[in-house]
Amino acid sequence: MRVKDLVARAGWDATGSLTGRTIRVTGFIIQRPHTTYLAKLPPLTQDQWVEVAGTVVPDTATPVNNYTPTLVAASVTPIPVPADPYDY
Repeated sequence: MRVKDLVARAGWDATGSLTGRTIRVTGFIIQRPHTTYLAKLPPLTQDQWVEVAGTVVPDTATPVNNYTPTLVAASVTPIPVPADPYDY
């Protein structure tokens, strides 16, 4: 699943279609104090692309956090940089 699709579904899908499901998301790790984000951006050479499998915490994508859901990772697997690292 693309990061932007995860954000859209978690923020706007009133049916809870992600609740209780394991999903896989590919993206780029961004470290900030006390928080780690997964994004789809042009890669930086010193950082790593990963595929994350996990579950979305229901009701965590809200206007307060720009509809960014919390994903509880069950596994994180390093991957090569994608051929197209942009998320359109």
